[in-house]
Amino acid sequence: ALLKIGEFSLLERHIANLLEINVTSIVICVGYKQESIIDEVEKLGLNNIKIICNNDFNLGSTVSLWKTREVALKQCETLLLDADVLYHPEILKVLTKSKSNNCLLMDRNFEAGEEPVKVCINKEKIIEFRKNLPSRLKFDMMGESVGFFKFSGEGLETIYDTCEKYINSGKENEPHEEVIRDCIIYDKVTVGYEDITGLPWIEIDFPEDIEKAKR
Repeated sequence: ALLKIGEFSLLERHIANLLEINVTSIVICVGYKQESIIDEVEKLGLNNIKIICNNDFNLGSTVSLWKTREVALKQCETLLLDADVLYHPEILKVLTKSKSNNCLLMDRNFEAGEEPVKVCINKEKIIEFRKNLPSRLKFDMMGESVGFFKFSGEGLETIYDTCEKYINSGKENEPHEEVIRDCIIYDKVTVGYEDITGLPWIEIDFPEDIEKAKR
């Protein structure tokens, strides 16, 4: 999150983009090297940002999501964003303007492999949401998840309920995408999608991604 691409860090870019679309409350869940991120928030003079510390960051990101439950504004429309993404600001506007109360973003232009979280659409419905897909899965369209979501107040409550069930059943090592998948596949939350193919973005996981992001 503290990687600088050009003049600004990913964290600064996230915050600027959120303020641009009039987000009223920002919560950052920190874990690994959390002091560095907290220091950066303080340097930026952003006193209205809530920081949640997850000292169990060696577990899955389901735990990070679960730990935000006490400060999240559950009756409000909420955005859930991965921190390691550089993206065009228009992408967030597409998400917030979606007619779907609960929504994810997908890009049909992606490199195949095990790393991307795939979104499979059949008859305009999300039928799979995972890195590794089952064989012989039939679908009309597939794309990569950007890692950005919008949830209604009711949808967010269901996400938190599912997080709690995962943790209580010993699945605390699962990524939060599995929680979201569970809610989609078993119709706990009706989640739509928006296709942002053509808008630039990149998830930064590896050193070579930094160079791509700078270009």
